[in-house]
Amino acid sequence: MPAESHRFTERLNLSEILSHSSNKGAAQLGMILGEQRFYDYIKAFGFGEYTGFPALYPETPGMLSNYSKWRGTDITRIPMGHGIAATPLQIHYAMGVIASGGELLRPQVIKEIRDPRGETIYSFVKAVRRRVVEPGTARTIAKMLHRVTLRNEGTAPEAAIPHFEVAGKTGTTQKIIGGRYSSQHHIGSFVGFFPASRPEVVISVIVDDGKPPSGLAYGRAVAAPSFKRIGEKLAQYLRITPVSEVDRPLLALEGGRR
Repeated sequence: MPAESHRFTERLNLSEILSHSSNKGAAQLGMILGEQRFYDYIKAFGFGEYTGFPALYPETPGMLSNYSKWRGTDITRIPMGHGIAATPLQIHYAMGVIASGGELLRPQVIKEIRDPRGETIYSFVKAVRRRVVEPGTARTIAKMLHRVTLRNEGTAPEAAIPHFEVAGKTGTTQKIIGGRYSSQHHIGSFVGFFPASRPEVVISVIVDDGKPPSGLAYGRAVAAPSFKRIGEKLAQYLRITPVSEVDRPLLALEGGRR
């Protein structure tokens, strides 16, 4: 998933690797984790396995080889999206792990069943598949993902919704054309949630071969603006209230550049 720029004059910290979408930084993080640990985290977030969502039949588990079958360079390529394939639902509910406080939830479409009088006769509570990361870790990642939408700090200020503290991540995947990765055909995406300090909704926008007015179809150009427009409508429909001044300090990240 190529970022728009990977040339930085200073060393990036972990938060900046994420907010600037640095492929080189992601590759280094993969090497630090090591093949087995990195693979275990990928699996824990739901990639490479069936979601069990009944509406998707037949369902594909995506593409993820066991680390024992990786080639020497895979540990640097998979962190940036090469050598792995995922379904939109897998991407969506992997981001939901961070929004939920670290739990991988089983996908559901029905919230409750009501009788003819409008009385609720059955509610579908959340179904947890497993805990992936601790709540504190999820909060820290949410803070980092929030920086992605900040102007002059991240790759997707176009996704920001005023007063709602959006957290998310751009994605720009080169399509395989004629057996090769194309430099002109992309799938651009933005997957995120808001409010970052108390998440209420996760939105995934994925655009296949988008045609922006200028430049390439990066996620920030073809998907982030739609995320914002959808989020603004959902905030009204779901009556999501803006983040208060009390909540905002929760998103403050300590420190800056090393």
